[in-house]
Amino acid sequence: MLELDSWRRTSPLAVLSFFGRGIKALAGNYAQLAGTAGVLIVLARESLLAAMLGGAALLVLLVVVAGLSFWRFRFKLAPDRVLIRQGVLRHRELAVQFNRIQGVHLEQSLLFRMLGLATVSFDTAGSARREGELPAVSAAFAAALRDQIDSRRAGATPLPADAAPAEQRPLLLKLGNRDLVRIGLTDPSVLTGLLFVPVLLQNDAFRDATQDAVTQSANAVQGHLALAIAVVLAALGAVLVAATMASAFLRFHGFELRLQGTVFRARGGLLTRKETVLERHKIQQFALSQSLPLRWIRRYRLRALAAISGQVRDRSTGQMHTGAALTVPLADAAAMATLREQMFGGEAGALSQLPRDGFAPVSALWLRRQMLITGVLPVVAAALPALLIAHEEGLHLGWLGAACLAWVLAAVPLLWLAWRKRGYAYNLEALAIRSGCLGWRVETSLFRKIQAVAVRRSPLQRHHGLATLEVQLASGGARVPFIPHATACALRDMMLYKAESSRRPWH
Repeated sequence: MLELDSWRRTSPLAVLSFFGRGIKALAGNYAQLAGTAGVLIVLARESLLAAMLGGAALLVLLVVVAGLSFWRFRFKLAPDRVLIRQGVLRHRELAVQFNRIQGVHLEQSLLFRMLGLATVSFDTAGSARREGELPAVSAAFAAALRDQIDSRRAGATPLPADAAPAEQRPLLLKLGNRDLVRIGLTDPSVLTGLLFVPVLLQNDAFRDATQDAVTQSANAVQGHLALAIAVVLAALGAVLVAATMASAFLRFHGFELRLQGTVFRARGGLLTRKETVLERHKIQQFALSQSLPLRWIRRYRLRALAAISGQVRDRSTGQMHTGAALTVPLADAAAMATLREQMFGGEAGALSQLPRDGFAPVSALWLRRQMLITGVLPVVAAALPALLIAHEEGLHLGWLGAACLAWVLAAVPLLWLAWRKRGYAYNLEALAIRSGCLGWRVETSLFRKIQAVAVRRSPLQRHHGLATLEVQLASGGARVPFIPHATACALRDMMLYKAESSRRPWH
């Protein structure tokens, strides 16, 4: 049993966590970062010594703040909550109640793993970030606290006294080295990096280095310029692939997803090992995605979203999500079907999560509207000012017509693909919404967890008997556009009935 009702400190090595927190805060505040960099650049132009002293002073300041943060940090365990006192200039006390915790996370850097320490953090339903954090506590204490929180949260299944250690609990999924290679090869960062090559060529240093590389490659392949350019691009692509594969091994090495009762635990990482814990009844949405590279290898990515207000960004995809998430980076269709059944506890019945199974399409009028908004209006907005200037200056703007035509020609197939992938499916318990362009994304939600639902109609939709169904959950919103009005109203009424009549907890 953990000791209750006594204030305690963490390990002195928590200073490292507070120092890292200060670095992240500085890097995350772009205004501060730009101002600090500007001051150091000005000092460097005047005197390199002054710039070095300025950087050293900033480093000392961060170290002092980290030391004071550790000294002022205290925490105490109560039967139903964790109390945290912290702050340097402004002292505050935070109470994190067990029944508000959506997920418990354990994180161990390489140094902490060697010393038997860990950082415990909590996701709650009232914050977009991890509201409470206990840095540099012993790994044994962290594991015991996690199990105690799991057993005392509202709706949680109590763990028996002889519960097996986390490493011996039922294994749902494990990723090997081959899977990590697949994650690295299918990372969209590779394509994004190649798309930024034309932008980087605007930089003189990068352009000169590229020209030198092309020249050396041309000499090596006996003057074949096209082959030399292909060699340079292949080398650049190889560097990007190597970087994404290294990132995959750092983030997901040894990834395991285990189930204890109704508690899911995802654990992985090479240097820094992270563990995410999420209770089944906390899950608000089951989001399945498949990028274009993942389609080629017939694999999927899963995010089980919990309830949190505000938005956070998924660093791997760049997408914004409202809820905390348990992420499975790679699995096949059979594994995903099993995980969905486990995470929804058998609810949602036979409703498929896979993107090609039984989805009803939205009206083609959605494509017409998107073509107008995305294809035509931007062309008109860009062309009119340019034409007025050309008329006054007597300029020829043939390039403008070519650019507008290229924009429309690119927009038409992409919007058509997006329309073809728009769809929805439902039964008496859940709604699945499909979207995407080159890839797929399917979000499944249980009716009883829906917070609000609305049916909206534009004049065009009213004329054609259509409507847009808007659904709001504690993990974010979803829309089904341009579906029959009668279907939208029937779905709204069914969702409201299920949400109001259910006696099961929604969070």
